[in-house]
Amino acid sequence: MCKRLSRTITAFLLVAMLSTIGWADQLFLRDDRVVEGTIVGVTAEHVLFRTAPDLVKSIALDRVRNVSFAPREEDELPITYMEWERSMATARRRLDGCRLGRSGLIGGGLLFVGGGQYLMWVGEQTLGGLLTGMGAIVSLFGVASPPPDCREHVRRVEALTRIGLEFGWVY
Repeated sequence: MCKRLSRTITAFLLVAMLSTIGWADQLFLRDDRVVEGTIVGVTAEHVLFRTAPDLVKSIALDRVRNVSFAPREEDELPITYMEWERSMATARRRLDGCRLGRSGLIGGGLLFVGGGQYLMWVGEQTLGGLLTGMGAIVSLFGVASPPPDCREHVRRVEALTRIGLEFGWVY
């Protein structure tokens, strides 16, 4: 009888242990590490992750390769849709700004060239020539500059998109 009870308790504990495996949130980092815990917050640059009862880590989103969250009821989500949407909007705005930085130089330089040509046409040769020259230099700088490296911003938007997919906010 004692042996049978011992086996039953052992089997119950084994099933209990196995059933809890995989029920934690997981962050798969770009350096192949996996961080397990519970997501507790998100910003445009970081995800806040509780890895122990009294330890919350702030992990940069551009270090996150993938995410996996434990199943939850909709009313038990650790972050709100508004918190995620605000973070996503900020991250997308920064990505757009990064991508448009070079175009802004070219466009701004061309505006200066046009303004300088107009001033020269109305008789302001000195100021018009100065603006035309400045505009040409800025435009050429924009054309000659390398494309911006926006990988960090792209990775942040990707990580936030994965979080939105996991919680059903993006489909």
